[in-house]
Order: sequence, then structure tokens, then C-alpha cells
Amino acid sequence: MLDIRNTTQMLKINEFPGIRFQVKFKGVDGIIPYNYQYQLYSALTYNVRSIEHDEKQPKLFTFSKLFFSDAKFEKEGIKINKDSEIKLFFASYYTNIAFEIIENIISNNGLKLKRNIFRLKGTPIILKKENKNIFDTLSPITVSMIKNGKNYNPSPIELEFFELIKKNLIKKYRLIYGQEYHGPILFNTNHIHNVKSKRIKIKNTYHIGYELKGLEIIAPPEILNIVRTCGLGSKNSMGFGMVV
Repeated sequence: MLDIRNTTQMLKINEFPGIRFQVKFKGVDGIIPYNYQYQLYSALTYNVRSIEHDEKQPKLFTFSKLFFSDAKFEKEGIKINKDSEIKLFFASYYTNIAFEIIENIISNNGLKLKRNIFRLKGTPIILKKENKNIFDTLSPITVSMIKNGKNYNPSPIELEFFELIKKNLIKKYRLIYGQEYHGPILFNTNHIHNVKSKRIKIKNTYHIGYELKGLEIIAPPEILNIVRTCGLGSKNSMGFGMVV
């Protein structure tokens, strides 16, 4: 947490762009599919003009999975009820994208997911910036490579997992700053725990992602800011790799 007495710390955090939101919704009596990420992406970005639709470039925003206060995970999908509270976290390096998405949610008084309409509960909250470098996932991290002629998603027990995360962070840095990054990006995996694999379908393709806690990243503040506002790994704009 921020120490409000430490002005230097506050300036160090706030000198970098980016914003993070928490949004709450009221539940409805209904069932949503397990693979809701693409539908959620479509609902969040509907009519948002500032998002570039170039699939080859990172979109520099990410969002969490949905968190339910009360839900049953059944064969046909996630069964929720009207008494459930639903939380969603969203982050972007570009504040204009974040505010457009939030304004979209507010103007529609919620979010439509399939046949379910989640009504907004309260006012979206801007999360304060924290000077930390140990992260937990709010949505699974996925990275990919070609192995034996096929697309492969390495896991956190493989070195390629972190090498690909590093390459992706450097790619985002290049996109943001217009120059190459040559500084350190180190990963301390000694305290990683609660690792869970998730198989998520985006359109017609399945991706394997990993939820985890306790990943320490040793890097300069501008890289850590990219981690917080853009996410780790690939497909962040489809709901992968958000950390807190």
C-alpha cells in the first residue's frame, strides 16, 4: 500500500501513465458459459473508437476474469443468481481507452453478456497506484511458441514461459516509447504458489493460461508500470494476464 507520508514514492508511481478500475455489477438469475472472455471483450469494447484493431499489435489494456460472490460451477456453465455481486477489474496504459470503456458501461447502466444483462452496482472505482513488484494474477497468463511444428503454451515450470513474458514486455515498451529496451527484467519464482492451469476458448481456438500468486519482477518503474497497466504475456485485451 502507498505510504502517503512518502512524497517521493508517490511521485515515482504517479509520473507514469495508466489507470486501473474496479467495477461492480448486480447478479441476475442465469447461466453464462465458462468461455465468456471473448464475449466480455466484445461487450467492453463495443463502440470504443480509440482502440486500434490491428491484431498484430498489443492493445495495451487488459481485464480480469469475473469474480462472483455467489455462483455454482455446473456442467452447462456458471450459474449465478440475482443476489450475487460480480466484480470486474480493468487496466490500460492509455487512460482515454479506459475512460471510454467506463463511460460505455455507465451509459448502458451495465454490461450485456449473452442474454444476461449485469446492471451496474455503485460507481466504478479508480484503484490507486501501488509501488510493488510482487504480483498475483487476476486472469490467467498465456504465452505461446512453436514446438514440434505446433502451437504450444509453456507453463511456469518452463524457462520459456518467462522468456516469452520478457520478450512481450520489451515489445510493449518499444510500442510505447518508440525505442528498444536494454535494461534488466528478472523474475524471482521462489515464492510462486497456487499455480492453476486454465483452458480458455477464444473464438475457435483454445489457449492454456496459468493463474498464480507471488511472482516477483525485478525491473525499473517504467517496466513495472507496463506490467500493471497492460498485463503479462499475450492476449491481454482478450482477458489474459492481468495482475495485482
